[in-house]
Amino acid sequence: MIFSGFLDLTLSDYKGHAASIVYTQGCNFNCPYCHNKSLIPLIKEAKGFSITEVKTMIKNNPFIDGLVITGGEPTVHKNLVDFIKEIADKNIKIKLDTNGSNPKMLKHLLDNSLIDYVAMDIKAPFNKYKSATGGFKDIKKIKDSIELIKSSQTAGEFRTTSYSWLHTKNDLKKIAAIANHKEATESLYLKKLYLQPGTDINGTIDKQWLQTLKDISSKLNTQNFHTIVR
Repeated sequence: MIFSGFLDLTLSDYKGHAASIVYTQGCNFNCPYCHNKSLIPLIKEAKGFSITEVKTMIKNNPFIDGLVITGGEPTVHKNLVDFIKEIADKNIKIKLDTNGSNPKMLKHLLDNSLIDYVAMDIKAPFNKYKSATGGFKDIKKIKDSIELIKSSQTAGEFRTTSYSWLHTKNDLKKIAAIANHKEATESLYLKKLYLQPGTDINGTIDKQWLQTLKDISSKLNTQNFHTIVR
């Protein structure tokens, strides 16, 4: 695996846990709004951290009980499963961030209880996925991953980073319908879609669009399903 970044401690990225974050290099999407463009190329010679170095940093951190694996897209790495197994042996809770493009690996991770939490981005309604991801066309893989997460007993969430130039109000309603799991139980934890307002290159949020997201969110909430703006 190729790791391009490591954060010692976060209290906000894995709710209920003090966690480290590891950033994998390489992504099979090329989203036009991506703020981590440097993590997109799968550069074998990228400078960063080795698996051994990451394991050592986790082992030597007495303050954490969790690890967030993000990217890039972690599931493009075939040895992700082996890496997680090694970390799991150290009683560290694992959260995986994914774009849902590798349902085969996701199924293996879920079926074998190798991850404790999964967060999947729903980039857009299915008819807009190609433009929202910079060319990804295999919508079946996205749909399969969504259904895997819905049917799993593993805790998790769906989330959408939204921009006024990319999404319409109707798009957000469609995304909420995709994420909604009407038969969800308390054990599934999947009653939430997080709507995240995107920022510009200066890190500024469009306040008008933020308010639009809040207005839409309040109208989409039901007894068993919630959209939350964060």
